[in-house]
Amino acid sequence: MIKKRAFLKVGAIALAAALTACGTHYPSAEQVVDRIGHNLDLNDAQKTKLETLKEKLIALRESAKPQREAAKLEIAELLTHPTLDRGRAEQLVLAHLHSTESNVSQVIALFGDFYDQLTPAQQKSLRERIVAHMDHNHLTAN
Repeated sequence: MIKKRAFLKVGAIALAAALTACGTHYPSAEQVVDRIGHNLDLNDAQKTKLETLKEKLIALRESAKPQREAAKLEIAELLTHPTLDRGRAEQLVLAHLHSTESNVSQVIALFGDFYDQLTPAQQKSLRERIVAHMDHNHLTAN
């Protein structure tokens, strides 16, 4: 009886852990837009620019999804061999970089359109939040 209870407790803990792991800790794009709009107290024109930026980023991500999925499969296949095909691995990385570079101008233009409409106080707040986010994710040089 004690073993059965212990087994049930362990099973319940494992199930809870598995269900917790199924969720994502990243907020949705809509949640991010809502948080930015709230934190920066955006007006309607600013919200429209932010929404445009969000939609374009989502579209770019979705359009790159098939290429990302194919690259994941190819990388997994490369790692099944006893030696790494360095040439093919480099081709995959360069293809990813090229794909990313081709969208940089669009993303910068859209972010610039949004950022330029912010008041100086909003820009300051956004800068501080971005730097804090980068520090949290170890993206700044310290």
